[in-house]
Order: sequence, then C-alpha cells, then structure tokens
Amino acid sequence: MLSEEILIEATITSNAKINIGLNIFDKFDSGYHILESLIQEISISDIVNIKILKSNGGIQLEAKGIDCPIEDNTCYKITNYVKSHYKIKNKIIIELHKKIPIGSGLGGGSSNAASILNFLDKTLKINITKKKKIEICKTIGMDVPFFIKGGLQYAKGMGDVTQNMPPLFKNNFFIVAMPKFKISTKWAYSKINKPLPNKKMRYNLLALEEPLKWKSFENDFEDVVIPRYPEIRVLKEAMLENGAIYSSLSGSGSAVFGIYNNYDQAFEASKKIDQKKYHITVTSPIYR
Repeated sequence: MLSEEILIEATITSNAKINIGLNIFDKFDSGYHILESLIQEISISDIVNIKILKSNGGIQLEAKGIDCPIEDNTCYKITNYVKSHYKIKNKIIIELHKKIPIGSGLGGGSSNAASILNFLDKTLKINITKKKKIEICKTIGMDVPFFIKGGLQYAKGMGDVTQNMPPLFKNNFFIVAMPKFKISTKWAYSKINKPLPNKKMRYNLLALEEPLKWKSFENDFEDVVIPRYPEIRVLKEAMLENGAIYSSLSGSGSAVFGIYNNYDQAFEASKKIDQKKYHITVTSPIYR
C-alpha cells in the first residue's frame, strides 16, 4: 500500500473497566435483568490502529495478541454501522492488538466499539449527538454506552443508562487478576435465581458517603460464579489478606480485582499472588 493512499492514520487506546458492586434487583418482561453498578474505567487497554484510505472500499480487520475471533467482532460491527448509516465510502483498515481477555468481565469488546465510534465521529466530522451515540452503542451491547465517556459512572437499567460520578478513586490503585478460564455472560445471567424484585442499593449515593461503606458494594454474580469456579473466592481472599480495602469479581467475571490505598501496597500484594497461575496487572483508574 502506498502511503499517499492513506487519508487518516491513528492509534487509539481502548481501556478496560471494572464493576464496583453489581446489584440485580428486577427483571424486565423481555427477560433482561435490571441492575445497578459503579463502573470504573482502568488503564488496562487494547490498542487499535486505524487507517482510513482515500479510495472507496469495505472494512479490513486484523486481530493480534490474545485469542480474539474475527467473526462477530465489535470493531467490525461498529465500523460497518457508521459506514452504512453515514454514507462513509472510504475503505477502513483496522488492526486490533488485543490485551483485554474475552470472557473476563473487563468490557474489552465494548470498549473497542465505543473507542472506534468516538474516533470516527470526531475524525470524519460526522457530529453524532451523545443521545444517538448511546442508541448506536446499544445495538452492539449494554456495556458500550459507558465507554463513550468512561471515567466513573453509575449505571442502571440494563447497564446502558449512566450518570457521571466524581473521581472518587483517583488516589487508589488496583490489582486485576485474570484466571485462564472464561465465563460466559449469557450463562451467568441464566443462573441468576435470587428473589426478585429486590430493592435498589443506590450505589451512586452510597459511593458519596464518608467514610465509604465498602461492604455495601456486592456483586450478585459471585453467588452464581464462585460455586462453579472456587478459584474466584481464593483470589478475593488473597487480595483482602494482602491489604485490599475491597475485592470483587468484575461483571460476571472471570477477572477479580482488589482496590488498594497506594501503588506500593498494590505492587507488594501483586507479588504474593501466584503469577504462574494468573495474569496479574497493577493498574490505575482513568478519568478523562
């Protein structure tokens, strides 16, 4: 490919997320669960290289890094949506360097979609409204709207209705431990059998209390996941025993995270978790 054929070339950072508490308190008639959660963007990321060519054409997608199927990929889905709905004729080449594991509860695929949507909107001067972006994102997945703005947000509904929160965890550091097994979100939701309806915990209000009552933030998926994957409990206990002020499953898993008061505590704790058995990362919150 000749360099002059390229109209725009850019590298995008596509960050992961963790769920600080996830309360499922009701169910829509459609079968979808109604939930609430605090979602925090973190500095674990995929890298997306994008080339928009001067010539007309379709979408070319290549994925590198950890196991990442091309078929049904969110990068392709969102790019195809923008091309078809906003009459973008240029050929677009996407190279995805995948670092966020699939089936980890860290929202990698959702983040990829939102990052590409934001990039194409800004770069091609499409001027998509925030409301429309959220509508588009929901066609890909219910986690995607969060990543349009990222940071820390209170999510409700099916996770698609979000409210910005102040940077409550800006001074904290996190350990994220990724087991080698994946957990299907669809399977996890199918196993939720807690009595419904339950009451809202109002995580957005609880998070603003001082001191913060960490025990109020529970993840209902742990009741489903831990009996089948007891390693999750072992990881949580290891983090809490080594100084974490809070530890939980992220989303429906399989990633487990711990929150620490400073980097040194997180780094020292990370060395005490079996690094041959788990992929361990010390990471920080992202506020845009």
